[in-house]
Amino acid sequence: MIPLLLASLLAVSPAPPRFDAAGRSIGAPLSERTASYVLEARYDPATRHVTGKARLTWTNRSDAPQATLWFHAYWNGFKNAESTFSRGASLSSSARSSTADFGRNDWGWTELRSARLPDGTDVRPTLHWERPDDGNAADQTVFTLTLPAPVPPHGTVTLDLAWEARVPKLAARTGVEKKFTLFGQWFPKIGVLEVPPQRGVRTPTWNCHQFHATTEFYADFGSYDAALTVPRSVVVGATGVRTGRIENPDGTVTHRFHQDDVIDFAWTAWDGAVEVTDVFRSEGLPEVALSVLVPPDARATAPDVLAAAKATLEHGGRRWLPYPYPHLTVVAPPIGANADAGGMEYPTFVTTYARTDPFLPRDVILWEVTVHEIGHNWWQGMLASNEFEEAWLDEGIDTWATADVLDAAGFRWDLHQFAPPGTRWLLAPFLRSSIPDDRIRSLSPVPRFESSIVRPGWRFKAGNEVGRSTYGRAARALRMIAREVGPEAFARIMRTYAERWAFRHPGTDDFLDVASEVAGKDLRPLGVTLLRGTAGLDDAVADLRCKQVSPSPGPGFYDTDGGTPSFVPKPRVSGDGGDARCEVLVERHGDLAIPLDVQLTFQDGTRLTRPIPPGDLWSRVTTQRASPGGRVVRAEVHAGAPAPLDSAPVNDARSLEATPGPVLTLTGWLLYSAQLLAAAVGSLL
Repeated sequence: MIPLLLASLLAVSPAPPRFDAAGRSIGAPLSERTASYVLEARYDPATRHVTGKARLTWTNRSDAPQATLWFHAYWNGFKNAESTFSRGASLSSSARSSTADFGRNDWGWTELRSARLPDGTDVRPTLHWERPDDGNAADQTVFTLTLPAPVPPHGTVTLDLAWEARVPKLAARTGVEKKFTLFGQWFPKIGVLEVPPQRGVRTPTWNCHQFHATTEFYADFGSYDAALTVPRSVVVGATGVRTGRIENPDGTVTHRFHQDDVIDFAWTAWDGAVEVTDVFRSEGLPEVALSVLVPPDARATAPDVLAAAKATLEHGGRRWLPYPYPHLTVVAPPIGANADAGGMEYPTFVTTYARTDPFLPRDVILWEVTVHEIGHNWWQGMLASNEFEEAWLDEGIDTWATADVLDAAGFRWDLHQFAPPGTRWLLAPFLRSSIPDDRIRSLSPVPRFESSIVRPGWRFKAGNEVGRSTYGRAARALRMIAREVGPEAFARIMRTYAERWAFRHPGTDDFLDVASEVAGKDLRPLGVTLLRGTAGLDDAVADLRCKQVSPSPGPGFYDTDGGTPSFVPKPRVSGDGGDARCEVLVERHGDLAIPLDVQLTFQDGTRLTRPIPPGDLWSRVTTQRASPGGRVVRAEVHAGAPAPLDSAPVNDARSLEATPGPVLTLTGWLLYSAQLLAAAVGSLL
C-alpha cells in the first residue's frame, strides 16, 4: 500500500520544466537574450563597500552598426543632493524615494574603473556622462562608452567591466538598514536599444533614462550568472537558482546563482535572516521551489507569505501564463525597513512586508503585498514593458491582477485588522468592514485629471499623482474596458496579451491592438480616452426629496368642460393618503461621457430605471405615485454595475433611509453614520 503522503504527491502531475535545476533553459531560449551578464561581487558590510566585476555580452538587434553603448549607473542617484533622483525625491511625497535626511555617511555611489574589450583595449577613457531627460550637470546616472569599432548589425560585443561602489542608506529599493542590505540596480547596466517597430520607433533608438525618484526601470532579457562573496554569517537570497556555495579561508562565503531569460538580477545580504522553504505543486503547472527570508522576530510572517505565493502561482499560471522559473525568493525585510525595502519586484526575487503579529487566520496586508509583488513577475518580469515611460503596463495591470487573485481567494479588506492586537476586540464593531481590493485605492473627485496615464513618470505634476495614475486609476481604466466587453472576453484579452508579448517589450498600442482583436470590436478609441486622455468620472445623485401631495388638483383655477375656469381650493391630505411626489437630481461632475442610467427604488419594492440625457451636466427625474408604496426610498447611478473609474462612488446613491450593507470606505462609513442619525431624527419629527 502506498503511503498517503506519497500518493498525494504522485497525484500531482506538474508540467514539464522550462529550466533545469541550475536555472538554464531546456530547449529553445524563451527570450532573445540581448544582454547577458556574468557577475562577481565582494561585499564588506562593515565598510558598505562593494567591489564588482561583470562580463557583459550584448547583441545589436538593429540593422545599423552601433559604436556608442548607453549604460545606467543607478546608485549615483544617491551620490549627492543635486542628483536628478535627489531633486525629484525632495518634491515627492513618497517615503520610498526620500533622501532628505541623508547624513554624511549615508550617501552611496558607483564608479566604473575599467571597461575592456577581449583584446585588452580599455574604453573607460571614452566614458561620457549623459543627461537625456533634464540636462542636470550634477547627475551621473547615465553614461556612454564609445567603441573603437562599431558593433555590426546583429553582431555581439563582450565587455569586461570593473567597478567599485558604496552602498547607500536604505532608500528607494536599495541600501543598508543595520544588518540588512538590499541590492537593487546595483551594477553598470546597459540600456535598451529599441528597434523598429518596437514601441513605435522608426529608427534604432537608445532608451536609457536617468534615475528619477518617480520611475522604475526598463531592461533587455539575458542570462545572469553571479558569484556573491559575503561574510560567513550573512544569509543571501537572490534572483535565480542557487548553484553553489563555497567557504573561503578568509571567513567569507561565495554564493553562486544562475538564471536564463530574465531582465535583471537583485539580491539581499542579511545577517540574522531566517529562511523558510516550501514547494509549489499543482496539476499541469511547473513546479516551483519557494524560499522566504524573514526577521527572527517575525517568523509568523512566513505562513501567510507562502500561502499568498502559492495562490498567485496557481491563479496566474491558469489565468495568464504558467510561471516558468524553477525558483521564487520572497524577502520580508526587518520591521524597520518595510517602508523603503518592502514591496519591490525583481525577476524571481521580490520583497514583501514583515509583521510580528499577523492577523489570523489570514493577514490581508501580507497577502496583498506578496500577491502584488509576485504578480510583477508576469507584467514586468516576463513582458518587460518600459516602466520609465509607460509604467501603467506593469503597475496598473498588476494592480488589476492583484485584485483578481485576492477576489478569487475570497479576500476583502477588513479595517479592524489594522488595529493594535490588544485593541481589536474593542475597535472591531467600529472598523469591521468588507472592502474589495479594487476599491481600496481612492481617486480624487475631479472633472478631469491633471495628466494622462500614459506619461513618463518624471513628467507628472507631482509624485503622488504618478502613483494614483499608474496604479489605481490605470487598474480602473482596465475595469472600464472589462465593463465594455464583459468578464469572459476581458479574461481572454489578458491571457492573449500575456501569451503574445511574453519575453518581448510591449507598449500601450500593442495592448489595445490585442484587446480589439480578441473582443472583436475596436477598443482603441475607448482605450485612448482612458489611457491617453485626462477625462475624469464622478456621477452623483446630488439630491433626493419626496413630499406628500393630494391626487386631486392643487389649488388654483382650472378650465371646465365648458371652457369656464373654476377655482379649486387647497385639498386636505391626511395620514398616508394621497401621492408621493419625488424629485431626484443627478449631476455629472466628470468629463468622461459614458451612458448613464439612474435607478429608483420605491417603498413597495418596485424599481424604475431612467436614462440620463448624454451631455447634460445635470438632470432632474420626477415621479408621482400613490402613497405609501410610491415613495422613492433610494436613487442610484451605476446600480448593479459600478463604474470602476468613478472617483467618488460614495455619492452614487442617496437614500431616505439608512443604507444597508458593508461600509466600503471611511467616507462611506461617515455617510452611513449620518444616514442613521438622519433616520433617527426623522422618526422623532
